[in-house]
Amino acid sequence: MSCAKKPEAWSKKSTIPVGPTERTHDEQCVKYTHEMPYDVQESIGRFVIRIVPLLYGGMFGTLMDEMPVALTVGALVSAGMDLAMGKRSILRNLGRSLVASGCPVLAVMARGLSGGLTAIGISAPAPLRDIRCRFS
Repeated sequence: MSCAKKPEAWSKKSTIPVGPTERTHDEQCVKYTHEMPYDVQESIGRFVIRIVPLLYGGMFGTLMDEMPVALTVGALVSAGMDLAMGKRSILRNLGRSLVASGCPVLAVMARGLSGGLTAIGISAPAPLRDIRCRFS
């Protein structure tokens, strides 16, 4: 049965109308009135890539009665796949903001530890003494 609209509902062979089994109804045919924009397709794909490992981890954890371990492995796989997305990664952008806010505190702590080690006579490693926060 073809979904193409015919100009008439009459059969070409005779003057009687086409039977109900041969008639094509509107709900029987798919109508493509629009397509999803590329950005929506891409965001749905990125969501699926991030959530599927967590779902598989949950299913595996349910089967093995080790839910925390399975969800941890699923989260690690999901994080790895997210980080592989490059500039579109959520974790990478989140990590940048955390490093930007936490780096000055860590730098002060590292210099203090370096000074404390030097005060008791232990040579502190150079990277510990010279830690700097660089932001681009």
